[in-house]
Amino acid sequence: MSGAQTAPDAEFTDILYEVDRGAATITINRPERRNSLTAHSYREIARALDLANSDPAVGAIVLTGAGDRAFASGEDLKVANTLRSEEYRGYLNANVAARTRMFGLDKPVISRINGACVGGAMSLACTADLLVAVDDARFGQTEINVGMVGGIDHFWTVGRARLAEIMLLGRVFTAQEALQLGLVNMVVPRSELDAAVRGMVDEILAKSPESIAKTKRMLAFVHQAAGWNSARAFQFEMVLEAFDSEDRKEGMSAFIEKRRPDYGRGTR
Repeated sequence: MSGAQTAPDAEFTDILYEVDRGAATITINRPERRNSLTAHSYREIARALDLANSDPAVGAIVLTGAGDRAFASGEDLKVANTLRSEEYRGYLNANVAARTRMFGLDKPVISRINGACVGGAMSLACTADLLVAVDDARFGQTEINVGMVGGIDHFWTVGRARLAEIMLLGRVFTAQEALQLGLVNMVVPRSELDAAVRGMVDEILAKSPESIAKTKRMLAFVHQAAGWNSARAFQFEMVLEAFDSEDRKEGMSAFIEKRRPDYGRGTR
C-alpha cells in the first residue's frame, strides 16, 4: 500500500499498527493462537487507539485480526488458566479500559471481521461503531460453556429475548444471523471484504471531522444513558466471581481435556 506508515517494530508485540489513506488499521497479530487476547493485547490496543485518535492524518480506525481464520478467538484460555484472582482482575481492567477507550474516541472505529469472533472478541468487535463481516465468519458469546460469564456490549443492539439466547445458551452463529440480529452492518464475500471496509472509510473521510466527533460523543452519551457504565461494572464483578468458582475450574478442565463438563447440578 503506497504511502502507508507503520509503527516501529518495538512499539507493539501483539498488534500491528498502520496508517494508510486516512485510516489507521489495528491488527490483532497472534495468528498462532487464533488471535486470542491477553491483558497485554488489550493494553496495546488501547495505546494504538490513542495514537490514531491523536493523529490528524487519521479520520477512521479499522480493527481486525491477522490471517483469515479469526478476527480474534477471545480470551487466551491457556494463559487465563494460569492466573490467580488478582492477576485476572488485571486482565479484566485492561479489557474494560480498551473497550471504554473506544467509546471516548472522536473517530469512528470499524470492526473488519475476517473470521471467528467469539467470547471476548465478540464483545470487543461489538464495541466498534460499524461492523463488516466476511460471510463465513462465526460469532458467539461462548464464555458460559466453560463456566464463565460473557460480555454485554451488544445489549442495546438486540432485544432481551435474543440477548438472553446469546448469553445463556452460548451458541455459535453465522454472519447472516448476526446481520439479522443487528449486530453487524454488512456481510460480504471474503473477496469483497477489503473493498467494503474501504468504502465505509471513504464515506467517513468525506464528512466533516468536527461533525463526526460530535456525533461520536452523542452516541457515547446515549450508550451511557442507557446504563452501559453501570451494567459493565456489574458484569465485571460477576466475571470475577465466576473466575473464582469451582464451576469455572471444571469448565476450563473439561475444555482443555476435550470432554463434557460435569457441574454436578449444584451438588459439588
